Amino acid sequence: MNLKSIKWIASMLAISFAVTSCFTMGTRQPSSNQYNQIETLLSDSFVKDGYDHAVNRDFGNGKISNEQALQELAGRTLWFKSAPNERHHTYIFPQKIGVGIDWAQAFLAKERNLRFQTWGVINDPDCCTPGMNCEQKGMKYNGRTPSIEDTYGWDYCAGDEALLNSLRNGTAKDYRDPACDDPVIKAADELSGQVRENRCELKFGTSAGAVGFRKYPNPRFNAKRWQKIGGYKGYSETMIREGMNNSIQPPFRVSTACASCHAAYDPLNPPADLNNPTWANIKGETGNQYINVSKLMANAMKDTDIETQLFTHTRPGTVDTSAVSHDFVNNPGTINAIINLPQRPLFKEIVSRWMPVSQCNTSDASTCQKVAYRDENKKLVAYKFWQWKKAEMEVPHILKGGEDSVGYDLALQRVFVNIGMCSEQCWQNHLTNLKELDSTARGFGQTPFDIGQCRAQCGAFRANEDRTSDLISYLVSRRPTDLKDALKSVKGTTGEPVVPDSKNKALVDSKFNQFLEQRYGAGSYERGRKLFASNCAQCHSSQNANSRENLSPNENSFENTNFMALKTLGTGEIIRADWLGNDKSTPVGEVGTYSCRAFHTNHKKGNVWDQFASDSYKNLPSAAVDQFENKITGGPGYYRNISLLNAWVHAPFMHNNAIGPEICGKVDDSKQVVRTTIESQQTDGIKKFKCESNFNPSILGRLELFEKSMDELLTPENVRRKKITRLDVPIKFPLGLKDMYLEFPAGTALNTIANFDLKLFIVDFTFANSILETKGEQEFLNFWRSKFSDNNQKAQELSGAVRLLISDLNSLPGLVKLGKQVKAQNVESLKVIAKYYKTCDAGTNVDNAGHNFKTDLSPEDKKALMAFLSTL
Repeated sequence: MNLKSIKWIASMLAISFAVTSCFTMGTRQPSSNQYNQIETLLSDSFVKDGYDHAVNRDFGNGKISNEQALQELAGRTLWFKSAPNERHHTYIFPQKIGVGIDWAQAFLAKERNLRFQTWGVINDPDCCTPGMNCEQKGMKYNGRTPSIEDTYGWDYCAGDEALLNSLRNGTAKDYRDPACDDPVIKAADELSGQVRENRCELKFGTSAGAVGFRKYPNPRFNAKRWQKIGGYKGYSETMIREGMNNSIQPPFRVSTACASCHAAYDPLNPPADLNNPTWANIKGETGNQYINVSKLMANAMKDTDIETQLFTHTRPGTVDTSAVSHDFVNNPGTINAIINLPQRPLFKEIVSRWMPVSQCNTSDASTCQKVAYRDENKKLVAYKFWQWKKAEMEVPHILKGGEDSVGYDLALQRVFVNIGMCSEQCWQNHLTNLKELDSTARGFGQTPFDIGQCRAQCGAFRANEDRTSDLISYLVSRRPTDLKDALKSVKGTTGEPVVPDSKNKALVDSKFNQFLEQRYGAGSYERGRKLFASNCAQCHSSQNANSRENLSPNENSFENTNFMALKTLGTGEIIRADWLGNDKSTPVGEVGTYSCRAFHTNHKKGNVWDQFASDSYKNLPSAAVDQFENKITGGPGYYRNISLLNAWVHAPFMHNNAIGPEICGKVDDSKQVVRTTIESQQTDGIKKFKCESNFNPSILGRLELFEKSMDELLTPENVRRKKITRLDVPIKFPLGLKDMYLEFPAGTALNTIANFDLKLFIVDFTFANSILETKGEQEFLNFWRSKFSDNNQKAQELSGAVRLLISDLNSLPGLVKLGKQVKAQNVESLKVIAKYYKTCDAGTNVDNAGHNFKTDLSPEDKKALMAFLSTL
């Protein structure tokens, strides 16, 4: 037995198992041996074809136990189906954030054969299209083949009979969620032997037609009203024309599970038909580099709305994780691949958090929490206790800036909250209210999300928390998808596989090397390995100098490191030993890439995700200064050095997937939603929707996209064609008073407004205007000097721009100014104001700038490095 592996798995699961183990009123024991009946649970296609590794993968010492397989299978079910956020996406998101979602644009059945090409979403294999293939799939509704009228124009999916009947019968409020009776979750709950929050709180609903998107019957749906407006056609037209109209309620509420972004076509087994995959073609952890989820979630907005411009220019395969928990930083980033977690680096850090205990002193509510757990009938089952503790723990760095650093269990919970779980009970009131301009009022700025309060008041939080160990078991089991394995299904010019599917390792390696040399040049792999060892491994390896083991100084070199080394876990499974990244927090100035992602502030003390960041993160030394020359403290200013595992699968690269070709589903399609950011094209009405590569998740399609992206990455930034996200229509930025705006013209760099700290500017603008009126010009200038520590040049520049803005407003007669805008004639002054009220310094706003490491290599060396990286 491998003791290091046992220690690691224990550290990963200890907290999440403890979550379900500390309570009073006794311990529930498994009521049956149902959890041993894995074959029974493998009866449907979601499990049989999609759960690809547990019961069939040999770990060397035999197959894994049924108990372990069940835990992983339950975690996978939660990952794909648990989505208790339908009210958030239906009401809270549009009402508080002001962004309208018209799900029908993607999920009406008539869109099924365009979904992937338009939105990058993956059609759910457990659904059929009425009038097309429901009969062939044997799917029935009340004993007959479903019609398009039955489904209100949507696909018909597994479990829809009960959902649709609840709408027809007017009993939607009594709809019994499928999570209540899910056999896999029920069996895993029995296996745990512990009290868990009732399963109904997990909220599975049924598929909306695409993987990870779920739907629920809307209790407020009025069939007669719906028919009167013309169904979804009238609803969509009203949304675009009027914005959110709560008097019109669609038949379904829609929500998102984790898999909506993280599930992707299997790089080793992509579907022959992109619109008709099976579960064998889909993996839950790869990360979907084609999904255009940001645009999908703002598709009911006008082009002139700020939100449309913000979301539209987010590239496929990226998501801004702070878009809702807004921190005035525009940072759409790549969707993480979740693979090879047993080898992910851990860091000893000081962590303050709630820990499960068997008992604590409930008289001190700040350090002890007692929570009641009840069954479906609200009957008390048990109490659990939690204690607030500070301790040194080994934790991973999850997000791109090293945030989410208090353990995997809470990192998972934050993801669920960030996509809307417990939104009304625990989240929305902690977020910035963009309409609140009184700096003393709640909602002006963020306040910390309170984990204890959410645990006590939101059943969904407890239900997911109690099953974190199952989720972690699933995610820990995910493995890389190597190019060598993928090529076993690719036919060469002779009609034979490029790499034979053989147990003869020497033959396989020889054929793979032959493929690399034909593509990248003779000796390319070994030449590339040496280049990687001397130039890249110090950041992108977890061995030697980056290992947590005690090493002697002469082992810090990577010259002789085997980056493809293997390691045997305690289970007998053999996995890749290198995480291929050290996850260390590196000052943004050293990385040199687009800087804004590093200045994400939500995890700072006092901000919304305060309780999800370690004390060590918050005490990092300052790595940068802000626009007023003050040191940035509290954690921001760093990037973690990411893993390069399976880089061939995940191109394009970097911030907003900007390094690489502009990709989209269909060129010049009337439904195209992706706008290019290549300079000179974005604001051109004809060119702005053109792209360079179509979505192509085939094995060679992924490899070609990787090669083109690597070519750009290894090109000096001053030679790369520039990609600057620009407004393609004029937009108005509210100044806080009704009908008063700053108007930014088409062509303005989006980050001028996306990274504009409106709240701080309004406070300073109001205060400075008051000083000007009461104390005069000199005190007005002194105010701006005080912000710059007496940097007179900058103070004069900013004060002059603000003074011009005040003059423009005061020149308007009386109350007429309230109905006017500050027009484009003062764009230069607006640029000055935006420069000083930006939340980060992105330099020239070029999306694909930076990471100038080894861009001076010869063409032959670049190809060699590319060859080696393709194998990782």
